[in-house]
Amino acid sequence: YKERTLTVSKPLQGSAVPALVGQRLDVALDRLQSAGLKGDVQGGGLFGVLDESTWKVVDQDPSPGARLSQGDTVRLDIDRA
Repeated sequence: YKERTLTVSKPLQGSAVPALVGQRLDVALDRLQSAGLKGDVQGGGLFGVLDESTWKVVDQDPSPGARLSQGDTVRLDIDRA
């Protein structure tokens, strides 16, 4: 019998950040909630966001696929849809 060394990687922790750029704000926030994450909305103009369905996500941080812990926040930059 031969002696072998095995390396076991630790399983990925947390939730993967979904790809949200180009989506309506209401859809993006629903996807974040489903993943156990929160959204920090940046933008919205002078009056803020009155109707989430009329705004779209133009940038996000962190990038899609990043792993975050439950309850962590993803920054969403928005513009008029």
